[in-house]
Amino acid sequence: MAYTDRVRSALRARWHRPPDRLTPLTAASTTRGFQAYVGDTRYVARLVTAGGRPAVEAGLAAVEHLAARGLPVGRPIRAVDGTLAVAVPEGAVALLRDVPGRPLDAGDPLDQHWWGDLLGRVHRATAGFEHAAKQV
Repeated sequence: MAYTDRVRSALRARWHRPPDRLTPLTAASTTRGFQAYVGDTRYVARLVTAGGRPAVEAGLAAVEHLAARGLPVGRPIRAVDGTLAVAVPEGAVALLRDVPGRPLDAGDPLDQHWWGDLLGRVHRATAGFEHAAKQV
């Protein structure tokens, strides 16, 4: 089954959000991303290899922690069974809300300022945060 079909099936069955459109994003070595459109709502779906799942789930828990503190991050959406990621034969699928706006321009001084300010807020908000999958 193609990666797009696997993600489409997982979104329909495990999140009850059948996408109207699924557009592949740039692939990395352990993950594939998709822009998922369900009605007027835009999401990001990630398909990770089985080996990458623990780190991705730890990251999703951290992002959920940040979102609960009001930071503008792509909040993970838990599947209907409450999990952050669901198993598929290729690894796992995760679903996140898309963050509105445009990508930051690393060469733009105003974007650099905004980026640094947000990173500072992230560091303060994650002070003391721990997850069971942390590296020892």
